[in-house]
Amino acid sequence: MGLLVSTGCRWGSELCVQSQDVLAQKGSSILTCVDVDPVIGALTQLTLKPLDSEPRQEVYREVARRFRADPAETGAWLAGMSSEETWGYGVEAVERYTTDLHQALSGTGRFGSTEEPLGSVLAGEVVVRSRDDQEGLVLTESSIEGWIHYASLCREVQGAGGLRVSISDRVRLYRDLGERFELGTRSEKLALAAMGPFWRQVEMGWRGASYHEQQAWIAEAPLPPPMVATSLGYAQQVFEGDVVRHIEMLNAHFGPLGVVSMAPTKEAEVD
Repeated sequence: MGLLVSTGCRWGSELCVQSQDVLAQKGSSILTCVDVDPVIGALTQLTLKPLDSEPRQEVYREVARRFRADPAETGAWLAGMSSEETWGYGVEAVERYTTDLHQALSGTGRFGSTEEPLGSVLAGEVVVRSRDDQEGLVLTESSIEGWIHYASLCREVQGAGGLRVSISDRVRLYRDLGERFELGTRSEKLALAAMGPFWRQVEMGWRGASYHEQQAWIAEAPLPPPMVATSLGYAQQVFEGDVVRHIEMLNAHFGPLGVVSMAPTKEAEVD
């Protein structure tokens, strides 16, 4: 019969205060909190952000349950998590990432269905706004927000100032990008999905670039006419334009861009 052992941790209180705490034990086999790190890492690779305390605790509870049921099988499963490769760089990395994310959210990945504990954690951390089950791709809220931030940067560099979008404008932009994803080619879907993982790197690349490098990107990016229409109208022109080339030019001038856990930090201004 399995025995749960923990150092300063009991069910109902916070688990794994220290990484070396013993989370579970069965016979001579012991599971420590640090052993669960590969699962936490694999989940955050997909969520692109750290897990908050509550979902992290759910992961600890589920891995402990699996371990008490079968230590050997759980150990092999954890070892497989440890050997996962990083996504890499460029659109190819986005393709690998969003395909794996689609599989995970569809219940065919490493975490089981969204009705199971680990799949439920993932589904709770990633907000999907559109999905293409035939292509196996998803558009997340973080990617839509990335495109809104990007459109704001484009407008700013053209001298009109960053976007000022109302709540109703944002709802409209979410709908527009969702429809663009649904109707787009595979290349366009991947470009739209890319701005979630890419945006923070683009922002840092722009800020760190020389004036010459910034101007080179402005000259090649398919920007709308400068200072056109309202913030909403400008953003819509960006989204209706050549989204594939936008991503290509960002990689060319500020890349190679990778799929990394870097969420946007500065919101486009909301009236």
